[in-house]
Amino acid sequence: MLLVAFDIKWNNIYGDDVRETLLRLQKEGTDANAAYILMQRIFPNIYPAILTRNGICHKDHAISELGIYGAYLR
Repeated sequence: MLLVAFDIKWNNIYGDDVRETLLRLQKEGTDANAAYILMQRIFPNIYPAILTRNGICHKDHAISELGIYGAYLR
């Protein structure tokens, strides 16, 4: 996975496009490649979850990029 530095969700590059992009940047010979971060793509596990929307609880499956997420309702 190739991330654009300081870009949260947009313009990320995945799969075979990573190789093509790196080769293109190398061929251009500019410093444009400094704007990218090469990372291993993570495929998070899917877990049963209780989700709420508009005050209604729903049982479903979800992933979390943060690992463990909880809510406290009073």
